Amino acid sequence: MNNKSDMAAAGTGGHDSDSRWRKLSADELAEALQGHDDYLTDPSKGRRADLSFCDISGFELVSRDLSEADLSGARLRNANLRGANLKGANLFACDLTEVDLTRADLTGADLRGACFRSAVLNDAILIEADARGGVLATSGKSADFSIVKFGEGIAELDSVRAQRANLSGAKLSSSLVVEADFTDAILKNVQFQRADLRKCNLTGADLSGAQLNDADLSEAVLHGTVALDVDWSGVKLKDTDLTGAAIEADVMKKGPFFRARKAEPLSKLGKPVADVLLAHRDWVESMGNRGEKADFTKLDLSEADLAGANLATASLTNAVLAGNDLSGALMSMADLVTANCAGVNFKGADLRGAKLDRTVLIGADLQGASLSPLIIDPVAKVAFATSLTKAKLAGANLAGADLREANLEGADLSGADLSNAKLGKANMRSANLEGTVIRNAQLTGADLAGITGTPVR
Repeated sequence: MNNKSDMAAAGTGGHDSDSRWRKLSADELAEALQGHDDYLTDPSKGRRADLSFCDISGFELVSRDLSEADLSGARLRNANLRGANLKGANLFACDLTEVDLTRADLTGADLRGACFRSAVLNDAILIEADARGGVLATSGKSADFSIVKFGEGIAELDSVRAQRANLSGAKLSSSLVVEADFTDAILKNVQFQRADLRKCNLTGADLSGAQLNDADLSEAVLHGTVALDVDWSGVKLKDTDLTGAAIEADVMKKGPFFRARKAEPLSKLGKPVADVLLAHRDWVESMGNRGEKADFTKLDLSEADLAGANLATASLTNAVLAGNDLSGALMSMADLVTANCAGVNFKGADLRGAKLDRTVLIGADLQGASLSPLIIDPVAKVAFATSLTKAKLAGANLAGADLREANLEGADLSGADLSNAKLGKANMRSANLEGTVIRNAQLTGADLAGITGTPVR
C-alpha cells in the first residue's frame, strides 16, 4: 500500500477529520494548475496535478483543463467547475458536494465513492464514467489505516441536477441517486444495478439498454422516457409513474410492473371510443357549442381504431398510441406531450400547431405529414407553430413532411429520414442529426446552431 493513499475495496466507519486535508492557497493552486497545463502540453516540461487530499472548496475553476489530474480524496465543496475538462481524472472518494459541473466533461473519469450530493451536472458529459461504490483509506504516522468517508462509502448522487447530461455507459451500480433530476438525460446502457433511484425525475430521458436489475425506482417519474431493451429483473416500481414511457408491450405484461402507475385501459372512458370521437368531432365543428372535448390523458390507445379520426385539440398527454394507425388523422393543436407514439403511422396526418414536446416518435411514419404552423388569422398574423422540442424521432420517416417553422430544438433525429422535407425557418438548435438523411430537404432559414452528429446529404 502507498503511504499516501490506498483504494480499498470495502470498509465502513472511520471519522472525518479536517486534519487530513491540506487547504491550498490561491497561489499554491495556481502553481499546480500551471504545472498541469505544461504537463498536458509536454509531459517532460510539466507535472501532472496532484491535488489528492487537498481542500480546494469554493475555488473558481471554470473551463480549467484538469484531464488526468489526481483529485482522489480531495474536497471541492461549492467549487465552480463549469465547463471544466475532467476527462480521465481521478476523483475517487472526492467530495463534490454542491459543486457546479455544468457542461463539464467527465468522460472516463474515476468517480468511485465520490459524493455529488446536490451537485449541478446539467449538460455535463459522463460517458463511461465509473461512479460505483468505493472507499479510500489513508495511513497516518502510526501506520494505521483510517477510512475517508463523506457519506456511506458509496457513490452519492442524491438531489443531483443532471438535466440533459450524457451518462451513456456510465457505471452507477449500487449508487445513491435519490431525488435526482435526470430530465432529458442520455442514460443509454448505463449500469444502475442495485442503485437507489427513488423519487428520481427521468422525464424525457433515454434509458435504452440500461441495466436496472434490483434497482429501486419507487415513486420515480418516467414520462416520455425511452426504456427499451432494459433489464427490469428485480426492480422495485412502487408508485413509479410510467405513463407515456416507451417500454415494450410484452415486457409490461410481466415482471415487476404491477405496482407501477401505467396508462389506463380504454374501459376507463366508460363508453366506446367511437362515441367519444363522435362527441369530440361535434365539439370541434360547433366551436365548443355541442358535444364534448376528448380527453385521452394517460390512456392506452394502442389498439383503438383512430385512422382518419378528428382529434384536433384533443388531450393525449402521457397517452400510449404505440404502433397505432393514425394515417390521415386530423390532429391540429392536439396535445401529445410525453406521449408514447413509437412506431405510429402518422402518414398524411394534419399535426399543425400540435404539442409534441418530449413525445416518443421512434420509428414513426410521418411521410407527408403537415407539421407547419396552424394559421388562425392570416390578416392579424396569428399562428401556432408545431412544437417538437426534445422529441424522440430516431429512425422516424419524415420524408416529404412539412416542418416549416416547427420547433425541433434538442430533438433526437438520429437515423431519421428527412429527404424532401420542408424545414424552412425551423428551429433545429442542438438537435441530434447523426445519420439523418437530409437529401433535397429545404433548409432555408433553418436554425442549425449547436446541432450534433453528421447528417447524410
